[in-house]
Amino acid sequence: MKNNLAKILSALMIVTALLGFAAVLPTFAVNPQPNAYVIVDPALNSFNPPPVVVTSTFNVNVSLVNITNVAGVQYELKWNPTLLACTGITEILFHTWTPSAKWSNINGLALSYNNTGGYADYAQSWVDLPTAESDGYAPGNVTPSTSPPTTTDGKWATATFTFKILVLPTMAEGNLTCDFTFNYVKIGNPDGDKIIDTPTSTGNAPIKGTYIVFWAPPSILPYFSVSSWTAHSLGEVFNIYVYVNKLDPGWEAVGFEFKLSYNASLMNLISVDPGSPWLGPFSVFPDSGILNLTNSGTGWIQVGRVVLPDGNGTWHTPFPSAADPNPTPLVVLTFNATMQGVFPTVLGCPLHLYDTKIANWIPAPISQGGAVDGVYSILPSITGRVIDIYTGWPADFGGQGQNQPSDMYWPQKAVSLYANVTYNGWPEQQKDVAFQVIAPNNQTWAIIYARTDANGIAYTTFRLPWPCDNPEQWFGIWTIVGTVDIACNIVNDTLWFHYDYLVRIWKQTTDAGSYNHTDYVTVTIGMRTYLQQTDAMYLDEITNSTMDLSSVTVVVTAFDEVRVPYGLIDAQVQFTTPISANSTTVPFGGPWPYENITGWCHYKEINVTLTVYIPKFAVAGTSEIDCAVLNNWPYFGGTVISGFQVDATHWLPYDPTFINILAQ
Repeated sequence: MKNNLAKILSALMIVTALLGFAAVLPTFAVNPQPNAYVIVDPALNSFNPPPVVVTSTFNVNVSLVNITNVAGVQYELKWNPTLLACTGITEILFHTWTPSAKWSNINGLALSYNNTGGYADYAQSWVDLPTAESDGYAPGNVTPSTSPPTTTDGKWATATFTFKILVLPTMAEGNLTCDFTFNYVKIGNPDGDKIIDTPTSTGNAPIKGTYIVFWAPPSILPYFSVSSWTAHSLGEVFNIYVYVNKLDPGWEAVGFEFKLSYNASLMNLISVDPGSPWLGPFSVFPDSGILNLTNSGTGWIQVGRVVLPDGNGTWHTPFPSAADPNPTPLVVLTFNATMQGVFPTVLGCPLHLYDTKIANWIPAPISQGGAVDGVYSILPSITGRVIDIYTGWPADFGGQGQNQPSDMYWPQKAVSLYANVTYNGWPEQQKDVAFQVIAPNNQTWAIIYARTDANGIAYTTFRLPWPCDNPEQWFGIWTIVGTVDIACNIVNDTLWFHYDYLVRIWKQTTDAGSYNHTDYVTVTIGMRTYLQQTDAMYLDEITNSTMDLSSVTVVVTAFDEVRVPYGLIDAQVQFTTPISANSTTVPFGGPWPYENITGWCHYKEINVTLTVYIPKFAVAGTSEIDCAVLNNWPYFGGTVISGFQVDATHWLPYDPTFINILAQ
């Protein structure tokens, strides 16, 4: 009876010691074990980005080594909370020693972490030590002979701590490091003797671990690119844009340089933008602005842009970064067209980038991907009898030039038609121009004529059909042929345009099929448009009304089963997604010669993601999610400009998505 009482008191001592109340009990002996240790395992936790990034996680164990006769374990692990955050702790030791049927006898006094202070507490023993001893699972022993099959080195983990990386080092820092140390460690045996007790320097000192993450250059290489341009007339002024793309801020780049060659007989450099639309936001205080370097000669230009440091020579974050492709140019170069061929000769030249350089602040060169060149060309002039037909869209979007496409139109819109009639460049007045309007099925929809004015311009208009039955059958590529008789010779020109919904909704999905109340529904809307302009203003010259197309409004409305709207969310969207050879596009079978004109033959695509909250008042059952695209809110005179594409030949004004709201 006396022996059992001593064991109960010993167990009570361990419990109260773990709780910090050992002073109320008698002082017990120390019984250190010379080969017993508490260690952080692994001792070195070293990482290089990539693959690690901010939010990457890794595991650290606190383990016992060569220790026997254990009845209780307590420690507090510390780290630098500005570098790491603990996201979870899994207790291992006592749940390994104790059969699962007896886990209720584990006294889990502490298993918690505090990321503000950067520490975690572990304290475990048994509730009823005598019972644990009589059942044969106490005390615990950690030796090579007792180790699990996977670890035969006499080392057992007490717990696994999961840490999240909060910050990566800059190039200047090189690395970030901190130690995993212990505020204290207390381990006792069934008699209450101290095996390890750091406050009283009993036993071996615990062995710390180290965390270190190194700076490493990004794996993705940046590259330069230059835009292309097609001029229409001699003397035309135009901009060429040079971009830096796919730049990771981890490169800590501050200097950029390139050379560009061109044919100086075809184009003349007028000016170089003294700033940098892209670098500007990265050069503000505390940095000191941008240093502009320019050198040029016949048929080439060299440009450098450097972000300047502060007065102490230090650069500050954020460092320049760029998407792929970058929508904002490093430099804007302005040229004018100085030579034009005579039909059918198209003059042009490559816009070739070479000697491109990117440097960090050290300074040291940064590796690059291959530069992407551009092309300059100018459409030929046509002497003698000429007719050029085009629509009301501005230059470069209305089909100006011989056999050029126009930007798109959509249901019920008026199409303004112009014809510029000249002879050797001089306007032909009082000439009757015929316009043949041909639908996608090759049916002639209208013959319209107009007479040229004092400037040689003929003008007329018609409105696109939207009949009662299956109006979408008229979607497709419409053709306009214009002809005129100039001194008994008939000359002609042809243009094409897409007739379609201004916005096609081709995809509407949710992130799940069923939801609980108070959940958020993530709705993804996939949209397409043939509109080539990024800041368009449509003018209906019949009614003199306008429509601003610089952005559209995407609206998602959610209804519960009894048609009560419970959620509405909207977003403003600009159709500025660039078309490139690498973009996901949907081909459209247009006529020659426009199959190879990517920007005209292919949709622009954009995905919009919106979230809708399910409130408690929404009834359980089937819920309908509707999406629409408007040019503005109806209150301000806007209307729906989208249609939902069911398949290649079927359309609906809208096609809802259905989800299930659970009765939970």
